Order: sequence, then C-alpha cells, then structure tokens
Amino acid sequence: MDCGFHRAGFLEKISTAAIVLLVLASLGGCSRKQDDALLEAARNGDSAIAETVIAQGARVNVRGENGWTPLMWASLRGNDALVRLLIEKGADIHLRSKGEATALMWASLEGHATVVETLIARGADVNSRDCNGNTALMAAAYRGKIASVKLLLKHGADVNAKDRNGNTALMLTVKGGYIDTLNSIPGLPRLIQAAKEDLVAVGKLLREAGGDRDIKSAGHDDAL
Repeated sequence: MDCGFHRAGFLEKISTAAIVLLVLASLGGCSRKQDDALLEAARNGDSAIAETVIAQGARVNVRGENGWTPLMWASLRGNDALVRLLIEKGADIHLRSKGEATALMWASLEGHATVVETLIARGADVNSRDCNGNTALMAAAYRGKIASVKLLLKHGADVNAKDRNGNTALMLTVKGGYIDTLNSIPGLPRLIQAAKEDLVAVGKLLREAGGDRDIKSAGHDDAL
C-alpha cells in the first residue's frame, strides 16, 4: 500500500478552510509551548530566554497555574530587568492572580523595592486589594520590608486601610514580628517606642505567669 498516495488523496478532499484550521491548530500548539517557556523563564528569572520566546510569539500576558502571569513571577523574583522587558512588550500590570493579587503585591511581599518602584512608575495601583482585602503596603509591612513600605507610603498607600479581618498595616507589622518596620510610618515614633516597651512588658508578664513559649498554634507557630 502506498501510504503517501492515500494521504495525498485524502488531502485533496479536504476543503481549503479545513486545511487552514489544521494549520492554525498546529500553530496554537507551538504558541502554547512558547507561553509555557516564558512562564518558566520568568519563574527562574531568566531574562535572555524570556526575550527569545517573546520574539518567537509567546504571549506576555499568558496565565499559568493559579492565574499567575510572567510579570507576577518576575516581580516575585525581584528581576527588575525582566519586569521592564515584559512591560515594554505589553505586560498588563493590573492583572490579578487567582487570589486577586497583583504584581505589585508580590514584589512588595518580598521587599523588592526596585521592582516596586518600577511598577508604581508604570501606573500600578498602590491601594489595590486582593480577595482578603490586603494591600501591597500590608504585604510589605507584615514581612518587615522597610524600603518597600517607605516607597508605597511615598506614593499614597493608605496607612489605615483594613483587610477583611480589620487589620491595618500597623497591626500586621506587629503580628508579623517586625516592629522596626513601624519606623517608616510617619508620625509614629512615640507609638513605636511605646509598642516596643508594651510588647516586652507583656511578654515578660506572660512568661512569669507560666506562659509556655514552646506551645504550638494550629499553624505550628510558637511564641518565639
């Protein structure tokens, strides 16, 4: 049997439109590979590969697992060069992940001040909220990222915004254990000192009363 002959005969019976659809489907598969390659490059902070696959047709706003975009990964990794490249190629800084977090929130959480500044300069909303009501300022404050906190406040972040549980950035700073971050919040130096003294006093009182610092919470955290 001449398989080549039969393939040719089969193709002769396919309409031009059908052939176009087959070609487009094939190209779509290639595009998906490039999209995946871009997500992986952003996840690994590889600007060179990212630039190559973008040139080959990768979509800069493609979404991966949990709705993450290449820009979100680059922001989380603190790769400012890649962040700039993606924005230059059309990356949307306002897109949100599955939990409604933005690239700015991820950069703030990890304290990548240079990326935070780049995103803000490109129009990122400093007061945008995720599904739990968290802002970029709250993320930075909770993790004790002072440089990012200062930048966000400088550009209008609402210091008294509350999340769904009623927490402000100030409260989250204390909960996160980063009291020194409070120094970056204007007008609070006396409150900072009082908070430090109160925390030390309360801790001492609880220990003297038999408080066990090694008891674990449901999240396996202890008092230390």
